[in-house]
Amino acid sequence: LLSILGFDHLPVPDHSTLPRRSQSLDVAPKATQHRGSIHLIVDSTDLQIVGEGPWAAAKHGTQWTRDWRKLHIGVDGRDLIVAHRLTESRADDASAVGELPGRFSDQVERFTADGAYDKTAVHDLVTARGADVVVPPTKNARQSRSSAAGTRARNATVESVRELGRREWKKRRGYYQQARVENSFYRYKQLIGGRLRSRNAAAQETETGIAINVLNRMLELGAPRSEPIQN
Repeated sequence: LLSILGFDHLPVPDHSTLPRRSQSLDVAPKATQHRGSIHLIVDSTDLQIVGEGPWAAAKHGTQWTRDWRKLHIGVDGRDLIVAHRLTESRADDASAVGELPGRFSDQVERFTADGAYDKTAVHDLVTARGADVVVPPTKNARQSRSSAAGTRARNATVESVRELGRREWKKRRGYYQQARVENSFYRYKQLIGGRLRSRNAAAQETETGIAINVLNRMLELGAPRSEPIQN
């Protein structure tokens, strides 16, 4: 590729050098301009780990235990991925919420997620930051007696779902914006893939950081720009 571009004089590291460097490479998230508040939409997906297990199984015909890591992302109203975190496969979705907003914590006005995030700790954390929580309660959800602000907000949601019905509640609260984060996962797995190629945990963090920067850049280049027109 460098020869085609006319850059034959540039040194090219071999494959073993690149994985070694990726373990200590600090990938800065692509700067995203946010002039106002953010509607943060959160979800997670599994990324398969490719390591010695599947390689040995393919070579020797043995069985292997499949493992994966869980990628948590937060997208904004423009479908840009503004926050992400990579955890172990057994990590609870709600446990990653505290670190997702990151540098946008003060700008998050609305937080949307699916029923896996219907935890008192999530409501307390997000409500304490002044954001509106749009998370459907589980089907057997009950109101809590706690007087915390997050718990009161969740109790109001449980009561509203009981009165309106789950489908109508989702419609009125704009819950179907959740599809934005699902679309982001679709783009990730179609363009990047559904597995992590790095074996080292630090290198996997680097790999996902680069992938997310690439996806955001592609979205910015391909998205239409709207400008208000004065009559």
